[in-house]
Amino acid sequence: MKIACLDIETLGTESNSVILSAAICFVDLESESFSINGLFENTLFVKFSVREQVEVYGRKTDRSTIDWWNKQCDIVKKNSFFPSKSDLPAKEGLTVLKAYIEEQCNPQETIVFIRGSLDQVATDSLCKAVEMEPLFPYHVYRDCRTYIECMSSTAKRGYCDVNPNIFQDYNRENIIKHRPQDDVVLDLAQIISCE
Repeated sequence: MKIACLDIETLGTESNSVILSAAICFVDLESESFSINGLFENTLFVKFSVREQVEVYGRKTDRSTIDWWNKQCDIVKKNSFFPSKSDLPAKEGLTVLKAYIEEQCNPQETIVFIRGSLDQVATDSLCKAVEMEPLFPYHVYRDCRTYIECMSSTAKRGYCDVNPNIFQDYNRENIIKHRPQDDVVLDLAQIISCE
């Protein structure tokens, strides 16, 4: 059975917030072995144009969220916050995500883990703004924090230990929080460690 983890970075906490970037990773739970490097290899990252979302679609930014971004490390800011030449228009970025999803799974039947609800409602809202179907139907989303809290004896505040017997290449120092690529890999490693 394949599952996915989706993570986005935004400039606010409402459904109509600007989406800075998104990452999605798929993993087959029936695999005989797992690795952090393998998860990274299966991760797609997309960076979106902020200006287009604000000017064309009226997406919103939040001052306190922008202040929070300004306090993050340079690696994280360069990855998602600062504009770059690789920024995609909203519809193009969502189309890239959708194509990857459809290549990996049947979107109607895959369980998709997210942290909380913002990732789902913000991506659904942006899809609606560009007149696309949502990336996934609403019924496939699950909160990874709830799963981890219920399934792991080491869980604290929605995080648990990554099992070094399963992920022999895991090194917490190599995971950078608030980079969506790293966040989806860490969440899937934790979910698999709960098995």
